[in-house]
Amino acid sequence: MSLAESFADFEVATRQAFAQTEHTLTNRLAELSERLAKELERRDRAQSERLNQLARRLRMAESGEEWKTILEEGAATYAGRVAVFTAEEVAEVPAFATAIESRDTVVTMRTAGELGEEIAERLGEPLSPRCYLFPVFSGGTVCAVLYAEDRQKPPREALELVAMLGANTMPIPLVATPGPEPEPEPEATPVPLLIQIAPLAAATKPETSFEEQVLETKAQNFARREVARLILFSQPAVDSGRRNASLYVQLKDPIDSGRERYRQEFLQVSPSMTDYLHEELVRTLANDDPSKLGSEYPGALR
Repeated sequence: MSLAESFADFEVATRQAFAQTEHTLTNRLAELSERLAKELERRDRAQSERLNQLARRLRMAESGEEWKTILEEGAATYAGRVAVFTAEEVAEVPAFATAIESRDTVVTMRTAGELGEEIAERLGEPLSPRCYLFPVFSGGTVCAVLYAEDRQKPPREALELVAMLGANTMPIPLVATPGPEPEPEPEATPVPLLIQIAPLAAATKPETSFEEQVLETKAQNFARREVARLILFSQPAVDSGRRNASLYVQLKDPIDSGRERYRQEFLQVSPSMTDYLHEELVRTLANDDPSKLGSEYPGALR
């Protein structure tokens, strides 16, 4: 075999080897890409389910402390240290006041000057020179601030989403449990009947009982959670309904379902109960513009 023939055979064998290697690598890359896509899809599903579960737990919270704990647990997935402060707690603290007034995320230095000595001491040794403050809204105003810090830069978008899930879900505090009845006042000196008539009429005016106050507060919490659920899980329909003044048509089934539950759980128990669900639909879902619900909306429950 001549030298030229030997080189030709070598070139053919080399090309075949390269082609086989390329084919093997291409198949391997396709297999790895498919596995990666499936893993990312699995993680996305797990992330969505975790956030959905967090939203459900926040809506079901029965007290402010329970709500704060649930929100902190959700945020702890994304940062090494988290805490939730009500707006009243931190209204005078410089960095928190900025978050409340600007209604936007604040990145600030992790110092006592920015966080206040009491809060800085409560949080312990800094994990990072910087921390993040995420405002949490209720009815358009900031009701709380989510604090987060981590040794590495935390995922800001994820924490902002957690704060959004907390919006409009903070329970309205229940009225205080009535204390012991006051001791009876000393019997007044008798006065002419003519003078007693007006006070007697006022004294016989019926007052709201403690049970009725508790039921009313539960009705308010129900309304807030129901509308928050609509906004969270039906955002495209909400956006379309607000633009086209057709919120009721867009969300008829869930709105009607919520109205029927409100009727059974509250109006049938207390016929004089205010329709807080209607008020929340107008205030939060329709942004204080009743016309956005549309002409088909039946109005407040009677």
